[in-house]
Amino acid sequence: PIVTNALTHGLSVVADLFAGPGDAVILPDKNWENYELTFSVRRGAELVYYPLYDADMKFNAAGLRDAVLAQKEKGKA
Repeated sequence: PIVTNALTHGLSVVADLFAGPGDAVILPDKNWENYELTFSVRRGAELVYYPLYDADMKFNAAGLRDAVLAQKEKGKA
């Protein structure tokens, strides 16, 4: 467990621990703008987006799977 001051601080700690230049961070297309600042601008990671909802307006698990598998060559996402 890690104690943080707030959500943004928690995201910043996660970015410091796991994200670096060129690493892929997979996010749904509907997200909070602080993800870009924290992971991309601050740590240099590449943001990869997938559609949050499928055609039936349900969570797009297939889209998430495809986004993760597309990063296979990098070794981590």
